[in-house]
Amino acid sequence: MSYQTQINRAVDYIEDNLFASLTVAAIAREAGLSKWYFQRLFRAMVGDTVKEYIQHRRLSHAASQLLTTDRKVIDIALACDFASPEVFTRAFRRAFGTNPQAFRTTHRADRLIPRKPRITTAYLAHLYEGMTMEPTIKHMPALTAAGFAGLVVPLLNPDTDNMKVIPGLWQALGRHISALPTGPGTRRISVILGPDEAKADGKIEYLAGITVAGDGAPLPEGASLRQVPAGDYAVFTHIGPVETLAHTKNYIYGSWLPKSGRVRTDGPQYTLYSNDRDPRAEGAEMYIHIPLEPA
Repeated sequence: MSYQTQINRAVDYIEDNLFASLTVAAIAREAGLSKWYFQRLFRAMVGDTVKEYIQHRRLSHAASQLLTTDRKVIDIALACDFASPEVFTRAFRRAFGTNPQAFRTTHRADRLIPRKPRITTAYLAHLYEGMTMEPTIKHMPALTAAGFAGLVVPLLNPDTDNMKVIPGLWQALGRHISALPTGPGTRRISVILGPDEAKADGKIEYLAGITVAGDGAPLPEGASLRQVPAGDYAVFTHIGPVETLAHTKNYIYGSWLPKSGRVRTDGPQYTLYSNDRDPRAEGAEMYIHIPLEPA
């Protein structure tokens, strides 16, 4: 089953159960994907998080009810599964710029939020028009990374805290790098483990480190090792400051992967950095490695 089909199944499931108590776990099961990977793929392909999409659709229905019925605002709010009229009013104002009663009297039908289009190859081409990044598919050897790890909310999640946590991990690496087993082939690396591997509810583990030869050398306090298995990887070259990395990852998961016919494994994703460039610089180069099942 293609990723496009799986995300369309998720959208159909949401639409068929829009006013029920939907959970991300249940929607992910319907799509046949892990909860973590489903959320990442949904955000990249649809453009909203799962929570945002559900709320937008419920608000669209509520707006239609305001314009086409004489139901009370409180009844519409509760029917659309909002916890209270106050919660509904705040969400409605954020979406439409006015409160529900004022919306009803001004009849702003042009502001309804439509159902998202089906996820097709043509839709993805439109969504990511102008982005033609093609990876190199390589069989990469196993490697060992040493560094400092922490749990973060993923980059493509609107509640991400990565810019609060990750800089501190790189700073810790800078303070202790002389105590790590470096060598001529050492590269800076970040390794990302999904929630299933990191044993964290909804969070990923991010390690800021360096590549090392073997795993027998002593490490400074707080540092740890991560093993990255050998296998097939799609290697993307990102040129630009690390702050723009989300655009590239949206493209990878929202366009390239669904159209590629390849399947991502649950293994670690890692990024190698140029040793001679500051990753915050405009010309910084980063090499993102996405693990793939064998073709």
